[in-house]
Amino acid sequence: MTLPDPVHRQVLRWAGQTLGALPADRIPASLRRVAQFRASRRAIVGAVALAAAVDDDPGFRAAVAEHVRALGVDVAGPGDVIERAAAAHLWQHPDADDLLQQATSSAEVTALRQRLTALEATLEATLERERTQRAAGIAGATAGPVLDRDVSTESSPSNPAGAEAEAQRLRQRLREQGTALRAARLAAEEAQERATAELKTLRIAHERALAEIRTLRDRLDQEQGRADRAVEQAEYLRAADRAGREAAHRRIELLLDTVEDAGQGLRREWQLTTGGPNPADRVAGSLSDPSVAGQAVGLAALLALPHPHVVVDGYNVTKTGYPQLTLAEQRDRLARALSGLAARTRAEVTVVFDGAAVKVVQPLYRGVRVLYSPAGVTADDVIRQLVTAEPVGRVVIVVTADQEVLSGVQRAGARTVPPLSLLAALQADSR
Repeated sequence: MTLPDPVHRQVLRWAGQTLGALPADRIPASLRRVAQFRASRRAIVGAVALAAAVDDDPGFRAAVAEHVRALGVDVAGPGDVIERAAAAHLWQHPDADDLLQQATSSAEVTALRQRLTALEATLEATLERERTQRAAGIAGATAGPVLDRDVSTESSPSNPAGAEAEAQRLRQRLREQGTALRAARLAAEEAQERATAELKTLRIAHERALAEIRTLRDRLDQEQGRADRAVEQAEYLRAADRAGREAAHRRIELLLDTVEDAGQGLRREWQLTTGGPNPADRVAGSLSDPSVAGQAVGLAALLALPHPHVVVDGYNVTKTGYPQLTLAEQRDRLARALSGLAARTRAEVTVVFDGAAVKVVQPLYRGVRVLYSPAGVTADDVIRQLVTAEPVGRVVIVVTADQEVLSGVQRAGARTVPPLSLLAALQADSR
């Protein structure tokens, strides 16, 4: 919409004021020359450049709009309609078109009032001159001054009736413009009231929507928390179930291995109980200590059973077999010998030492599980735990001379062998 002249002039005045307050680095290049003018001349001499900068330079336009805000102009207030319309145009206010229309009507009314005032003054001067001429009896008085070029011939000083008619016409137009202006203002006020009511309604609806969103978000957070806890519990239960299944499967696997070789094991065991030792065993017994030979044969028979688990009381054996060595040397010699036994018999071999005082890293031995009891726990306790952990029916051979350990593991179903029997078997392997 084209700006009315009063609004345009007001925008230019504000632009000139803003230009004088801007720092040098923010002045547009097209206005640097205008900025050198006095403040009172910028809006006049630099009108074209200022108008172009306001229309085409968003930064300068924003600076002018900010300057107007600092002046305290209120678009919706009761102030001058020209200033309100100019501010609305700069701010791109939603009511800018309505205010510009009101400013246009106001400018037309102002112009009409000025023209009417001029006509009335001219008419009054003409009438006064006519009265003076009549009173003096002067005929053919010189015609009065010519009226404004916009006034028609009928309203010239020589035609008072025409001037009066023109004045009446202007008064009628003024009344019509005033009526239109009041109607426009009333419509604007009604539109403002409707907009305020609608805005209030929208704000209430917006607040309700925000409250519902917050409520839904809280519910979502609660449900998410419950879901996370349920997932964690399910993972824990799955892990526990998986661990339980693995333990059960391993126990079953060991039992199945025992059952698979049960026939062969029973056959060998029956041969020992019914047929006695083999001829070669009798010969071996006549060549060595009978007690040691018999013990070696007993261990060999047990190792022939399907998938036996040999649990060795470490120091109980080493202090019997090679007490002259240091403890570290005893452990190493026994573990190496047991590694050969495990390779030959394919038995599961575990050797347990009292380990509270052991501080060094121990080497690994193929086929042999080396355990050290923790602080406060004896090797005897670890041996009992190993025997108890095995499934019922598996062959478990405990090598120890400790009577307390023997009685405990025998009640749990383990077979027992004295250390001399194991040492004899290991000596036979080393030959």
